[in-house]
Amino acid sequence: MSGGSKIKSRGFTLLELVISISMLVIIIAIIAGAMRLASRSIASSERKVAALERIRTSLLIMNAQIQSAVPLFYADQGAKRSYFRGSRTSLQLATNYSIWSGQKGHVVVSYRVETDLSGKHSLYASEHVIGIDASRETKLLEGFDDIGFAYGDKVPGGEPVTWAQEWIGDATFPSRIRLYLLSGQAERSIIIPFRARPITGGVK
Repeated sequence: MSGGSKIKSRGFTLLELVISISMLVIIIAIIAGAMRLASRSIASSERKVAALERIRTSLLIMNAQIQSAVPLFYADQGAKRSYFRGSRTSLQLATNYSIWSGQKGHVVVSYRVETDLSGKHSLYASEHVIGIDASRETKLLEGFDDIGFAYGDKVPGGEPVTWAQEWIGDATFPSRIRLYLLSGQAERSIIIPFRARPITGGVK
């Protein structure tokens, strides 16, 4: 009788051990899954923060360059041409604020919008020092559904500002430039004052 009791006790203890190990494995799996989920969530949040910081920095750079624009001209077959050119997908201007060297002389900056194979839009900026052919380029914005420029000017008589998707002319400049960004259902429109005005005897 005593030997049978011992066998039953050992069998019951083994079952308890199996159940305990199974529960431990389940708990470890749950904890590991939660840690993976938390790690992915943190990584995703860090990517979002980095993307937002990049957008903020890029917009600050563009704001500084556009507001520091200067009315410089160059000679083209005897005619005086402005460095300023604007379309919906590109913008060129002369400015005294460089992406790479800050406020250290005049540079010509060109922004252009490019579309990749997936239909996403990116904004590139390239600049060169006047009189030097070498240029530098960087990507400012990426992954947007649409990026575009518009050019506004005040209308005499206090009328609302009229906007155009293209600016042509060597004698006039817009009073403001609008940058349009679309990402999903979120739309953002940034209006930057353009303070440069034509001057007599501009730099050539």
